[in-house]
Amino acid sequence: VFQDETLHEEWSTVSALDLVRHRAGVSEPNLAALIRGRATDQSPDLERVDWLFRDIFPNPPRSKEFHYSNGNYILLGAMLEQLTDTPWQDLVRTHIFEPLHLSGSGFGAPQGEQPWGHMYSQYKGPIPMFPGGVVADNPPVLGPAGTLHMTLRDLGRYVQEHLHLYKDRSELWSGEAFDVLHDPEDFSPPYAGGWVVDRDSPILDSLFIHHNGSNSLWLAKAGFAPEQDMALFCASNYFDRGKADQVCQRLFEHIAHFEPILQLATQEESEDL
Repeated sequence: VFQDETLHEEWSTVSALDLVRHRAGVSEPNLAALIRGRATDQSPDLERVDWLFRDIFPNPPRSKEFHYSNGNYILLGAMLEQLTDTPWQDLVRTHIFEPLHLSGSGFGAPQGEQPWGHMYSQYKGPIPMFPGGVVADNPPVLGPAGTLHMTLRDLGRYVQEHLHLYKDRSELWSGEAFDVLHDPEDFSPPYAGGWVVDRDSPILDSLFIHHNGSNSLWLAKAGFAPEQDMALFCASNYFDRGKADQVCQRLFEHIAHFEPILQLATQEESEDL
């Protein structure tokens, strides 16, 4: 996709699938340098490309072993923009938001009558962050790796569609290109295309395909259990990794081991509910 004399020859062996599986050799320290950033007037898109050619491409990939790095998705977004001549945000709108009718989803911190994200402070407790402030979300240059928001309704709809996809009943997505999202093959750890494939989850005692995400102000966890035909998700507008993560896990355990209320109710009671 990228042609430049500074590109190290070993990057020619890296595929998009390597990137989504975090097996492309993009190191996190280089990403940290990007986030610290240099004060420029460039757009985030140009800054991303500059970072790639300055800090990533001149050096060989570190390895094809698993190494979780947001840089993989920054590079993937830049590749898609290069191939399609379309901003990555427009690609997300066209291929995800619009087909799934995710009207409450967008980019950057949620605006308007929405909860605010809160920063963790050991001494002051949760500190609310004004959504129009510069620290209300990840830096825009991080872009494809984590500057997207969703309402709970939209998050549930998105995870539900992945459940439908896994069980071959999606009316929107199909084919090998989508199947690889949930297939880690024989890699260890079992990380597929943006999903952790937990084949014997202690939460469900069965297969659970899941992931979490945070911008250090919010935390979201989402996943689906094909055997139970169940999609689960949880979100917090306060990021205290240990506590918020524990709350989400306990909610998942509670929901997974109790029958849904509508299954226990009669048809008449269900209509009342």
